[in-house]
Amino acid sequence: MGLCRSDGFWRILRNPPVILCYKLNGDWISGNRGGPVRMVIPESYGFKNIKWLTKVFLTNRFNANDTYERGNNDIDSWMKSIARFISKPRRGSAGVPIPLTGPAQVGINGVSKVQAWLHPKDKPLPKGDPYFQKAPWQDMKLLPPPMDFGGGLPKDAIGPGVSPPVHGFDPKTGRPTSWPQAYSLVHWAGLLPGVAAGRYELRCRAINNRGVAQPLPRPFRKSGASDIERVSLTVRD
Repeated sequence: MGLCRSDGFWRILRNPPVILCYKLNGDWISGNRGGPVRMVIPESYGFKNIKWLTKVFLTNRFNANDTYERGNNDIDSWMKSIARFISKPRRGSAGVPIPLTGPAQVGINGVSKVQAWLHPKDKPLPKGDPYFQKAPWQDMKLLPPPMDFGGGLPKDAIGPGVSPPVHGFDPKTGRPTSWPQAYSLVHWAGLLPGVAAGRYELRCRAINNRGVAQPLPRPFRKSGASDIERVSLTVRD
């Protein structure tokens, strides 16, 4: 009889490598951004990318960290897909369309669409539907990639013929190979139809590439906050 089992080594090989980074886009990392050396862990949230690194110790402790070694933490907190508002309209006029815009964080499962929903405050929320799966959500529009990514980058940092090639960008055209790009932000915008005067609650959510809506599949906060944002809106005659 044979017995086979995994020792976990296969998982190490599958994970993206942890990087000690001292330059970003060809420039030295400043102290404000975690320099002279900071850790970069691909596909994870920023708080895991340790700043101002001065020493590295080897240890045989099995704990993922000392802060949450007794629990209450999801160590594999892959980035989630979520939508948020930038423009939060607090007031509107009856019968006038409501403009909305915001960013969506593109998590490990991508973003296929963003939706918004306006609900009268004087009407009860549906029972037995804590994540509003059956609500009348309306699709917003994902904006295309910008022609100029800006952000103070040198003009030759992203574009055709850049050497070395920039991950996620076509070396010939300098454009993204896919959009939205994983582990980035994409902007969205749209109009909700005008409504009658009254008080409302406005919500937005992201749908990932598997058709799963925020805050699922992992709604608990210790794996990265993914709650559905809610703002109050008053519509007057």
